[in-house]
Amino acid sequence: MGFPDEERVGVGSHSGLGVFDAASGAILARVPDVDGSYDWHRDEPPALVYADDRGQHVVPVAGLWGGELATRTADGWSAELTPTGARLAGPEGIVVEIDDHDEPRALGFSPGGRIFVHATTATLHLAVRPGRPG
Repeated sequence: MGFPDEERVGVGSHSGLGVFDAASGAILARVPDVDGSYDWHRDEPPALVYADDRGQHVVPVAGLWGGELATRTADGWSAELTPTGARLAGPEGIVVEIDDHDEPRALGFSPGGRIFVHATTATLHLAVRPGRPG
């Protein structure tokens, strides 16, 4: 999974690629992969590739096949895996625990820090802050 920008999240699987509005969860684009070719995925460096009305996108990803997301933001938020899921910690002692025992696939923030994700084999946990941080 990866972030085309501070508003959208791209999620790939064996059935294709979906691009979602991070705040509402609405699907914005779907690229099916009916023949298992994974045309939406690039290996080095790990990225998802697709085109829409905003142009061609090559988006760095993290997940089953590697890649990393930022685990800290410029304004003091951090994320880490825990034995029972994930922990999101912010300024002034704010802590959010995510209880999800499924196998983790990706954890971290969008490049600008607005969106946080903890992806497991079965669930995509998202937290979206209003506006643009920084």
